[in-house]
Amino acid sequence: MTRDQGHLDLDLPPEQVGKRVERVEWGLRQTVGTVLMDRGEVDMRPSEENARALVGDVYSGHRGTEVVRRVVVTYTTPWEAP
Repeated sequence: MTRDQGHLDLDLPPEQVGKRVERVEWGLRQTVGTVLMDRGEVDMRPSEENARALVGDVYSGHRGTEVVRRVVVTYTTPWEAP
């Protein structure tokens, strides 16, 4: 691992040392500002189904929202002595 100007580069060999895990996070992004949230803020949701059920729902405070997702990738390296 190297750190250059605040950027972290992972020098992983082609066989990807350790374990690689991907997960998807879902949310509702405000397309307009409201009393509760500013435009562009994301309210994390537990699942895609939950996000889709609430998008645009005025009664739950999700007026002016859109469903968004992001992929989080985690690399776990083998344990080693310091």
